[in-house]
Parts: sequence; C-alpha cells; structure tokens
Amino acid sequence: MRTATVHIQIEPALGRAANELLPTLLAHMEDQTVILPSSLDAKDPVAGEIMAALPDGAEGRVLLPVSGGAARRAFLSPTVLGDWRDMPILAPGSRLESALMPGAISSARHRIVAVDVVEVARHGPFVLDLTARYLHPRQRIRAVTDSARSELVAEVASAVGIDLYVVSLTLREGTFMAVTTDAIAAELVALALSERCIGSTRAFTGPWEDAVVQRATELELGVLLPSRIRLLPAGSAATQPWADEITEHVRRRLGIPGTSSLRP
Repeated sequence: MRTATVHIQIEPALGRAANELLPTLLAHMEDQTVILPSSLDAKDPVAGEIMAALPDGAEGRVLLPVSGGAARRAFLSPTVLGDWRDMPILAPGSRLESALMPGAISSARHRIVAVDVVEVARHGPFVLDLTARYLHPRQRIRAVTDSARSELVAEVASAVGIDLYVVSLTLREGTFMAVTTDAIAAELVALALSERCIGSTRAFTGPWEDAVVQRATELELGVLLPSRIRLLPAGSAATQPWADEITEHVRRRLGIPGTSSLRP
C-alpha cells in the first residue's frame, strides 16, 4: 500500500526554512523545471525560494496560466493558438480524454507545485485543483463551471505528473514548510494549514471529506489512509509552542496516529 512522507521544516523565517529543507530535496533535478504557484503570482514567495534552491543544472521557470488578451484570443479562435499539447487522462469514467496543457508543462523534465497557504487560504486553488487552471481556456471554462467540477479537476491532476509539492504557512511567529512527493498528502496538509489563517477559509468538514480529495483517492493519486502518512518535523523552531500546536493540528486533522509514523 502506498505511503507518504512529509518533510517539515519549522524556522523563524521562510528563507531559512527553504535553505534548510529544499536544496537536498531538489538536488536531483536538472534541465527544464517548471514551478506552478498556487497563488497564480509570478512573484510568489514560495516559488521564489524554490527557484533559488534549484541546482545549477536546472533551468527553472515560474509558470502562470495564460490570461488576459492571450486567453481571450485562444478562447475565441477556431484553431489552437500557441504551444498547447494534449496530455492523456487515463482516469476511469472521466468525461475528458485528455488535458490540453501549455507546452512548457508537457515538455518540462520536472514540475513543482508551490503553495503559499497565506495567499490561497481564502479562495484557493490548493494542490489538486491547481493544474486545471493551466488548461487551454476553452477546456478550462468547462472544467471550472461543470457541475462535476471536483471530479474533473482531480482527473486533470491525474494527467500532469508533479515531482514535488512545497506547502508553506508563514505566521508572525515563523514559517511551517512541508514538502512531499504525494499529491493527496500535500492537499491534506494545505487544507489543514488553511484553518490556521485569519478569516474565512474553504468550507469542509475535514480534509479527507473535501470533494476533490475524495475523487483523488478514488483515482489513487496518492496516499489513501491516514495511517500511511508520516510527518517528519525538524528545524530550529520545531520545539516552540506555536510550532508544536500547528504540527499537532495537522496531525489531528489528517487523522494521523499520535506517533506520526507508519504502522508495521
């Protein structure tokens, strides 16, 4: 059964958390590497830290969905303008056969999702529904307005392989950064961290009950049981009360056993 390890770095500042955690996890990356920020902001702070931590052999690029005039032209044109490529959707029962994505995503050697929870907590997108924002405008409209939106966006996510998810929450006390290769674990952590933000967040009973997460588990896009998630907290601020409180909050909301380790 699939397992998920979530590396957590808790430090006084975002830069320090990134410097302590990311270089080792990114060391194997090379060639074209695209970073998809959940904030949809070219100056996303988490994406910036990832760019800075990439090894010399990687050609990093922060990629945003097509928007504005380019999106309108692509939507209205009877032909496909620009570099768009079909990525097959193999999800059972999906109403889409493929996801029409930017060539930069399709051809990239590595893909990383950057989530700044403070920026996205009130409105999303989070992890699993992010790639649907990069669809060709015509297909994107269908995905975000369809009555089965939760199912469709998870199915689009199944077509785009992501190497690493970096989820970060920066508070007045410091930064909580979680990194994993598992899509569902990353989504769950982002949902749990969003509850620590001031103001209204996405309404859900619990992270596992989120509609997109449920469809993702049906498609087996990541870990399927709380007992198979392992949290590995570290960092100079990891023992501080605020950090311990957030770690415990994540553990409880995800339903992870008290030891935060895998059962035999």
